[in-house]
Amino acid sequence: MFALIARIAAMVLLRSWEFPMVDGRSIAGWETGEIAANLVAGDGFSLTFRDLQPTAWLAPAYPFILSLLFRALGVFSDSALVATILLQALLSSATVVLTYWIGERLGGKRIGLMAGIGLALSPASINVSTRIIWGTTLVVMQICLLLYMMIQRDRPWTWPRVVLVGFLAGLTMLTSPVPLVFFVCLATWTFGRRRSGALRLTAFLLVALATLSPWLLRTHDVLGSWVLVKSNFGNELFIGNNQVADGRYRRSSSIAREVLDVETWRELAVLGEVERSRAFGREARVWIAKNPMEFAALCLVRARIYWLDPFITEWGLLPFGGDGGLFRSLYRTTQLSLLVLAALGIGRALRVRGQWVGLLWYVATVPIPYYLTHANITRYRFLVVPAVFLFAALGLSWLVTRARQPGSATTAKGGPASSPKVGVGPGSGLEEPPGPQAG
Repeated sequence: MFALIARIAAMVLLRSWEFPMVDGRSIAGWETGEIAANLVAGDGFSLTFRDLQPTAWLAPAYPFILSLLFRALGVFSDSALVATILLQALLSSATVVLTYWIGERLGGKRIGLMAGIGLALSPASINVSTRIIWGTTLVVMQICLLLYMMIQRDRPWTWPRVVLVGFLAGLTMLTSPVPLVFFVCLATWTFGRRRSGALRLTAFLLVALATLSPWLLRTHDVLGSWVLVKSNFGNELFIGNNQVADGRYRRSSSIAREVLDVETWRELAVLGEVERSRAFGREARVWIAKNPMEFAALCLVRARIYWLDPFITEWGLLPFGGDGGLFRSLYRTTQLSLLVLAALGIGRALRVRGQWVGLLWYVATVPIPYYLTHANITRYRFLVVPAVFLFAALGLSWLVTRARQPGSATTAKGGPASSPKVGVGPGSGLEEPPGPQAG
């Protein structure tokens, strides 16, 4: 409840339903808003900047949800935008609850409370849910829900449960395909250690694919090509990998004018959505093959941007036109402190393993697309914020326990003290790995 109140208060104080106008149209939701408005107008799942051509530039779930609100309350009306932000505030608050449940199951109530309270008060979480109309808040809630369902080891993996999590994975992919690798790794780790694990893993993947299939068939029908949810990966790969790339987003058309010869650019400009994106992808792969060291360096730059840049822009934590100033410095300091605690928590999780392996897969795999393309948009990092708070809570809990332990540096006899077992115990997910005596 507190998380919801904080987000509603931020919405009211910032009047975050008010968006600038560009060419006589609201920029609320950008492409998401464009597609939702076109759905209401009867133009189908299309983009105006593509001359109202059918598109697969975005995953379908959130534009369809937004179109329902537009249809009921008016396209880009204040009422529709307020309702959208309230929906995102509810989804964000549900993510806080799920984060608490995940933390409680993995490491105990204390870790769950610390992670949940941290996420509830997180400027990044409040910002994304109240200032950015996009599917990010929904997909993060879906990821946390799936993770929570997958780590419940006290429940048997019955076939209905396997089907349910496969269906949820498919629905999440219809919001964003970014967690695909995470879902495959999580399911492989979860089912691979069990009897009949291969059958359950296969069922999980088939149910997820079946859930995606109506959208895949629609895209093939209207665009003439098979596309895995979104058509724009080649475009994003080109943005991030070329002679002038610096790890940050720029429009592919402006980059193409700089790095491609005139004839090639003219050929690309007349292609359809899927063909053009694939052509951009080929250009990027050719550049990567010729410049592997530059590509590796760019990946490292993008990783640094993803984890360390403050991302305070006019779409960030300040009102439109705000000056970063002192707030930028404070935000960077708190972000670095959080990451240090999370790094400690990751180190602890790597030692004790248990169910924390699923969360380790989360932070290891979800950012991969941004390491390969570009990484400087606020909502990209928010995908991993719940996991960061969970690891930070684990790290802080370990530090507090160690500080409180009598003779933490040495035992009473002068020998080295044993490491405190934060949250270790049956059902905590932090059981120490068995030693050699366990056979």
